[in-house]
Amino acid sequence: MFAIKLNPAFKRYAWGGDRLINEFNKGGGRAPLAESWELSCHRDGECLIGICSLSQLEPRWLGAPLKSYLDEHPEYIGEGFASADEFPVIVKFLDAGESLSVQLHPDDAYALASEGQSGKNELLYILDCGEDAELLLGLKEPLRPEDLREFAETGEIVSKLNRLQIESGQSYAIPARTLHAIRTKTLALEIQQSSNVTYRVFDYKRESFGEQKRELHIDKALECADLGACSPKPAGAFVLSRLGAEIRRISDWDCFFAYEVKSERKVGFKCEPDSFHAITMLEGSAVFVHGEQIEELEKGDTIFIPAGLQYYALSGKCSFVLVSCRRPEFDSPGEGEA
Repeated sequence: MFAIKLNPAFKRYAWGGDRLINEFNKGGGRAPLAESWELSCHRDGECLIGICSLSQLEPRWLGAPLKSYLDEHPEYIGEGFASADEFPVIVKFLDAGESLSVQLHPDDAYALASEGQSGKNELLYILDCGEDAELLLGLKEPLRPEDLREFAETGEIVSKLNRLQIESGQSYAIPARTLHAIRTKTLALEIQQSSNVTYRVFDYKRESFGEQKRELHIDKALECADLGACSPKPAGAFVLSRLGAEIRRISDWDCFFAYEVKSERKVGFKCEPDSFHAITMLEGSAVFVHGEQIEELEKGDTIFIPAGLQYYALSGKCSFVLVSCRRPEFDSPGEGEA
């Protein structure tokens, strides 16, 4: 058993920018680049298996979809998983060169019945943003369904949403069914359920690469939108102190856990049989070590650690996000401080 470096799937949408290209060496230099799916078994953007330092990786797997590999080894996802169709999360970089549409994602019940896939709760972790960058998140006041339709058609829906001034290092939980929009000049890491269902309600009358206006989904949005008011704020960060590293829990949805790790030396983890770990590098560089396996990781790289790998370590001055679908052993109840 060994860890696997991944090659991402790229998404080029009209609102994308060039920061993933210039700062993370993504996308082969072709802009705009909106998203880089770093960890995914979803049919709309499957990650591929990259070069591994160990000869134990069979040649047939090099460049193969991670999903195909996990279909043969579902135990590497974690206990209780029968196939890669059940892989629970997507991790992606997102570069909003322009504002995203006002949109929502359905919950599990609606998405499974209408789209044949899971719903989408998501976490938005802000890596960098412009001085006046905003996140529109949830309604300021309750709306009736007919109001939502009218405001979506006129564009007034933008003024009905909470406007949050965002800063780098903040994270925001965006529950399914919640109207939201990421505004221009925002670079983020998005961690979400494995779903690619988005219902756009207003898109600034924008064209898709000069061809035609993008489709809106107002009728479907009306069927599942949360039309109640809310008062959102950044997600709280639970800090765990370890020798040589600072670890912050930035999300604890039932479907995934996410941690920001800042380290200046060697830091070790234990990957139990109940869940995989995935590490996405945000800054600096590190060396991943497990037994005889040694992998060099640079900014923007993602490595998949199969469930049950047990002990591994990263050495280097770096920051990264660690994702798991179960609470890792280092985050046991009662440790750390809020």
